[in-house]
Amino acid sequence: QQQQQQQLQQKLVRVQTPSQVSQLCTKSFDLEAFRSEVTQALRELRHSSDENGAATRLAQQPMPPTEYQAAELSAMLAEIAQESVPMIRQAGFRLAVGFFSSIPGSWEPTALAAGLLEFVEQASAELLVDVPALPNILKDELLPALASLQDKRLVPEAVRKALLLSA
Repeated sequence: QQQQQQQLQQKLVRVQTPSQVSQLCTKSFDLEAFRSEVTQALRELRHSSDENGAATRLAQQPMPPTEYQAAELSAMLAEIAQESVPMIRQAGFRLAVGFFSSIPGSWEPTALAAGLLEFVEQASAELLVDVPALPNILKDELLPALASLQDKRLVPEAVRKALLLSA
């Protein structure tokens, strides 16, 4: 499973050709389009369970500027947490975590902790009404997805504790 996680992380940040790199770098970030692609990727997961396809779809999108990454992670986690099927949530969490791998082109590591805290402080309180199982989802599904980043010390202990406390 750890090897599968590493493959997904590589796919999320890897671009195949120099022309694709150039194309992604010249595209400006479109918040609405990015969120739409996240929704489409989750829909793809729901219908086909194809994590690689969803990762490829997201990897083809321009990366959010650093100042948007924490908010986008929080929004992504909120959308993933609302999925009704545990397998889809787990795959979605793995995709979100994959943006923070150590591969060049990854999202800014500091955005991970900030996005997780934003999710805990803002989104999770609102979600709890619609997703009563949210505490268990965080503990049993999100935290294990973050485990691969824990080794790289990308998830500060305070953030991990905040997730456990909200769980």
